[in-house]
Amino acid sequence: WMLSMGSVAGRFGNAGQVDYSAANEAMAQACTLRPRSLHIDWTAWGDVGMAVRGGMQSLLEGRGVQLLPADAGASLAIDLIDRHIEGELVVSGRLGGLLPAPDHPLVDGADFKSEFWSIRRTLDLATDAWILDHAISDVPVLPGVIGVELMTAAAQVIHPGLPYGGLSDVSFKAPVKMHRKEAVELEVLAKPLGDNKVHCTLFSERTLKTGKHMRTEHFTGVVWLGEGPQLGGLVESGTSEGTVSSEEIYRRFFHGEGFQVLNSASNILPKSLEANGAVDHSPIGHPLSSQPLVLEAAFQAAGLHTMIVDGALALPSSIESMHCVSPVVENAPMRLVVQRRGEAYDVDIHQEHGCVLQLRGYGMAQLGPLPEEDQFNIPSSQSTTEGVGLAHVDQDDPKAWLSDSEIEALSSRGNAKRISERIAGRIAGKRAVQTLTGARPGAIRIENLPTGAPQCLVDGNQGPAISISHSNGKAVALASWTGHIGVDLEAIESRSPSFLQEWLSPEECRLVGGDPLKQNLAWSAKEAVLKALGKGMALNPRNLHLEGVADDRLEVSLHGDVARHHQEMGAGKIAVRWRRMEGLLWVDAQFPA
Repeated sequence: WMLSMGSVAGRFGNAGQVDYSAANEAMAQACTLRPRSLHIDWTAWGDVGMAVRGGMQSLLEGRGVQLLPADAGASLAIDLIDRHIEGELVVSGRLGGLLPAPDHPLVDGADFKSEFWSIRRTLDLATDAWILDHAISDVPVLPGVIGVELMTAAAQVIHPGLPYGGLSDVSFKAPVKMHRKEAVELEVLAKPLGDNKVHCTLFSERTLKTGKHMRTEHFTGVVWLGEGPQLGGLVESGTSEGTVSSEEIYRRFFHGEGFQVLNSASNILPKSLEANGAVDHSPIGHPLSSQPLVLEAAFQAAGLHTMIVDGALALPSSIESMHCVSPVVENAPMRLVVQRRGEAYDVDIHQEHGCVLQLRGYGMAQLGPLPEEDQFNIPSSQSTTEGVGLAHVDQDDPKAWLSDSEIEALSSRGNAKRISERIAGRIAGKRAVQTLTGARPGAIRIENLPTGAPQCLVDGNQGPAISISHSNGKAVALASWTGHIGVDLEAIESRSPSFLQEWLSPEECRLVGGDPLKQNLAWSAKEAVLKALGKGMALNPRNLHLEGVADDRLEVSLHGDVARHHQEMGAGKIAVRWRRMEGLLWVDAQFPA
């Protein structure tokens, strides 16, 4: 076994030590190329060696370098060899600024702390005047999206060169406030999780009037580098009357000019709205990795919906997942699609070139009601052409939506799982129809035709077209006045070769390969389109082919009896959309009536 003793100065470089660094790198490369070899980039050792001679220890400790006790270092080296660790390894505590500061406008320096990487920033009005545009009651507050940017910067210290991909499991626990407009010390601790994911926590440190030092944990989350969480596109919910201007928005929001990223909002419904906006990051700094103002636009659009519907002001609380899909074009129009899911929000942001950001499960904490004079007065004559309904087997009370006779009829056959999913499907269907019509649940009746397709009656009259699907304890439904619709909900799982050969064409098999997502997209597209055609599996699924997969759309072609029936129904253009929903795959198909 070969053990090569290197130095952190060789790994990270140090002024006046180019030759020393080069020699260390040569030893490290030799160990990475040779089996049964380990190169350790040690911090300065205590007790023995150059670091404790001639006053060097005092100099290093004065710079913040944490020395490694000799006994601990020797024991660690033996343990590493005993466990057959190979390659190159850094062993260090704090390095007192030896690490090069990231080339980032909001980062002052980087360091090691035990198993964490650390970055620092002094938040100061002298260098961060942009924060004055994010003040609540005249107290500057660090935007959550800038916290995300700092966490991303810390993650990229660990994985330099990898682009920002997205987020998961983010919690905004407490705001960072600049009390009395005094400077605040910020630190992000970052720990690699594998697969280019990094868990990050943002802290602040300040000295109170009493002289007491206070350290507070504010934000936590997982930063994804390279690839972000894969999320399907949102299903747009329809149209309505009512528009809110930028002036009306920012008369209620506290954001100053630099954070006024929304231009207007429209299509306002109880569960959704659309908005338009644009971003300019230049007042904050360049380059920024996470496109923070794009996420800020998503936050504000969701917050605006809460203002309109609930009459309350709310601040960021959590993020389930977020995918940074593509770079934003600064100062170019953005279109935001906002949908409420329970108490959380999903947001997609698009520009002319395509999707920019997908935000899922954004939660907010309400601060209290808006003043009476700031309550919105959106016209109540809202009309929509499409309704969406969701239901969960273990969360929804059937008696709130279904009569005893309906529950009895739905429970007359099948095992307990099938019965519960059937009931959830009926609840989802009524929710979709209620969104579309405003009718109370008792006035909505959903029954199955002899073909198995659901039909809807509202107060005894023919209601909108409706499609329902359920899987794994969840159910979804779509309702529409203006078109033929079909929806399918499936678990994302690998399909057997025999299934693929039975139901997919050779070209489709080549397209989907071994990718479980694409395999299920191919099958779900068939289910959704055949439902929209009103025949279901009475038509041959093999006569509908998946031709292509885009971010939120699927391209299909029709053949044989499927194509003939489509012609008989008017041959309207079929739009097939897909998204992920709570771990499942949602595909819907629509074409004009």
